[in-house]
Amino acid sequence: MYDDILIFVSLVKKGGFTEVARHLNINQSTVSRKIQQLEERLALRLVKRNVRNFELTPDGCKLYELFKDYDQRVNQILSLINKEAKTISGKLNIALPITFSRYAISPHLDKFTEANPRLKVKLLFHHNEVNMLKEDYDIAITSHVPRQQTQKLRIIHKVKIILCCTTSYIEKYGKLNDLAAIGEHNFLCQTGNENFNELSAYNENDNLKLAEVKIKSNIFVSNYMHAKIIAKNGKHITAMPEEYIRNELQTGKLVRILPEYYFGYINFYLLKNIEDSDPRFIKFKEFIDDCMKNLPQLKIIDI
Repeated sequence: MYDDILIFVSLVKKGGFTEVARHLNINQSTVSRKIQQLEERLALRLVKRNVRNFELTPDGCKLYELFKDYDQRVNQILSLINKEAKTISGKLNIALPITFSRYAISPHLDKFTEANPRLKVKLLFHHNEVNMLKEDYDIAITSHVPRQQTQKLRIIHKVKIILCCTTSYIEKYGKLNDLAAIGEHNFLCQTGNENFNELSAYNENDNLKLAEVKIKSNIFVSNYMHAKIIAKNGKHITAMPEEYIRNELQTGKLVRILPEYYFGYINFYLLKNIEDSDPRFIKFKEFIDDCMKNLPQLKIIDI
């Protein structure tokens, strides 16, 4: 009977038996028969027929008013059901690097959770190696290559390492303008390097490795955020990921030294304990790809 009611509503909206038959791709005689069956089931006369047209009876007007938006509501309900069926649910445990996430991922996490309201996301922020075998992580982003590689490494982003210092350092100790003079300056050293007192220099223009250079340092730091804080005191030159000091470079609080060289990259890897086909992984991978595409470009003040 519901199908017959929808045909009746279409009849009223289209204005004629021929028009509704063409719209529904059925015979005109079928339309007439369906309307007649509906009248018989309801025991009501709905339309007054004539040769060229029809007219609604009072009962026909009432039925039309009740069901004129019925097909639209049904489509809305079906659309909602279909949307919910495509919405991922469950739990997702994610490990993210502290410093990188501060500017690249965390500012956008609300978009991911709003787009996936039925998914419960648990975040752990880390700065050490992630053990995917021991820890209960579904997905992890890390700059450390796993010791036990049980999966293909996916590099999602690279951050260039550059030398920087404050203008006060330059005023006090002079500006480092020559790679050969690097041993004459005080450095803040990152203990994450395999060789604490050594840097690999690459040409900015052609990416060719030029040399391994020795640096002088009496302070070793394991965290880039704290290295930045110490570097701002104006006592040291330090090798820093370019993106980590974006604001300082743009405002002139830190300046790049030896801009014709860079000193390697930090690679960020996407690791997982769930299948590629898992909807949770697919959605999060799409989210991370968008985050990487939207990273702003650096605009550096020349000193």
